[in-house]
Amino acid sequence: MLVVSSALPLVALQEDPESKMLEEVIKEFRDLTKKRGLSWQEHQAHRQNKLRRVGTVLKSFRQDIHDWHKRWAGLTGMNMRLPDGLGEKVWRIGLVFGLFLFYVEMITTIVPRRSPREPPVDLPTELYQARKAFVLLSDLANQPLDPSTVMEPQLKRVVTALAKHWNPTPNSEKSTLIMLWDYLDYYLCTFRPSIFHVDPCKAVKTTVKSFFHKVFTYSYAHLRLVHVPRPNGSLDPF
Repeated sequence: MLVVSSALPLVALQEDPESKMLEEVIKEFRDLTKKRGLSWQEHQAHRQNKLRRVGTVLKSFRQDIHDWHKRWAGLTGMNMRLPDGLGEKVWRIGLVFGLFLFYVEMITTIVPRRSPREPPVDLPTELYQARKAFVLLSDLANQPLDPSTVMEPQLKRVVTALAKHWNPTPNSEKSTLIMLWDYLDYYLCTFRPSIFHVDPCKAVKTTVKSFFHKVFTYSYAHLRLVHVPRPNGSLDPF
């Protein structure tokens, strides 16, 4: 499990983690609505500052990505990298996959499985099934979608969205995060259905995405120091 920075507000999650998490998302929504009175110029300045912060953190994560894979291999006892060839199909897929595993672990840490609707799953299993889902979605999105193919609504929606985002303009952080949430959308609905009561026919709400992006952006500098393998190959104790 990730040790989230102590600088972040602590939330008691022992009794009902999903409910407590939803409370935090509602608070985030209130913060977002406060920005509605800003002028267009102020909105643009806020947006640019946000993208700069995210870009700085993504650059740091990209540099650390091999070390994160070493950590996940140590936790699971398995090679958690993408199958040969898949990473060559889309230039940013390796970064998106690393972020995907990171977010899965982060979400598992913040909102642990303590609901009767979700059977207990240890972190290695969580990461393994997340990788399996990522590969499945990538394979489906990288080939023409046969109209006669029968898919569950949520899977079809995510695969269709991924196919559109598969080869974005090399712009950046924004397109990377859009792809990331295509994958996380499927993960949350399939493996964590009790969080936010996700509707299979609808994407995860913007407020949910914003909450986790903020945790990532403001905690990453601390998390990399705690969890990236040391030079001797060991992990800091949790």
